[in-house]
Amino acid sequence: MKLRHLLIPVTAVTWLLTGCTPPSYDATPANAYRQPPPVVQYRDKRIFNITQFRALISRLRHEGRNVLADDLETFAANGGIGHHLAGSEHLRVDALLDQAQSYLGVIHCMGGNTRRCMDCSGMVSRTFRDFGVPAPQGSQNLAHYGDLIIDPANLRAGDMLFFEGTYNTDMVITHSGLYMGNGKFIHTSGKFGVEIRDFWHSHYWQRHFLFGSRVIQP
Repeated sequence: MKLRHLLIPVTAVTWLLTGCTPPSYDATPANAYRQPPPVVQYRDKRIFNITQFRALISRLRHEGRNVLADDLETFAANGGIGHHLAGSEHLRVDALLDQAQSYLGVIHCMGGNTRRCMDCSGMVSRTFRDFGVPAPQGSQNLAHYGDLIIDPANLRAGDMLFFEGTYNTDMVITHSGLYMGNGKFIHTSGKFGVEIRDFWHSHYWQRHFLFGSRVIQP
C-alpha cells in the first residue's frame, strides 16, 4: 500500500505529526469495542497515529458526531498527536501505577497537582513528573502525547485515557486518567477525589471515552 493512501484527506490534519509544539491549554456501549481490529505492523509510528486518527474521525462522522469530529481535527492541527514524552522510555508500568495509587483519597481542586488537592490531569501529570518525565498539566495538553489507542479493547495498563463532554467547556478533551488493566482506571473525581473506577462496565465512561494514548512502550 502506498503511503499516500494512508494520509488524512483533510488539510487541517495532514501535518498533525510534523513536530509542531503542542499549544498551551490549562486547566458507545462497552460491547461495541470488544473485538480488537486485525493487528497491522507499522514501522513508522507517524503512519500508525495518522491511521488511527483517521479511523477515529471516520467513526465519529459515521455516528453523526460531526461537531466533535471537527473539534478533534482542529485540536490535532493546533498541536499534533503522537508526540514523544521525553523520558517515558525509562518508565515501568507497575511503578507508574503504584505511584498513582499513592494519591488515592487526595481531594479534588481545579488546577491542583499536589497531595493537598489535584484535578484529573494534575494527578496524571504529577505521577509522570514524580519520575522526572515532564508531562504537561491539562487533559488537552496531555492528549498530544503517546500513540493513539482508539479501540478500548486494545488498552494496556499504563495507558492514558481521554474523555469528552464530561463538563461544559470549549475544550474538546475534558477529562483524563490512567488505565490500570482489568477494566479499571484511576482518575480524580470532582466528588470523591483520586479514586479507582470501573471503566469497562460503566455506561457513563464508555459513552464519554474518546481515545487512549500509550507513552510507555512494551
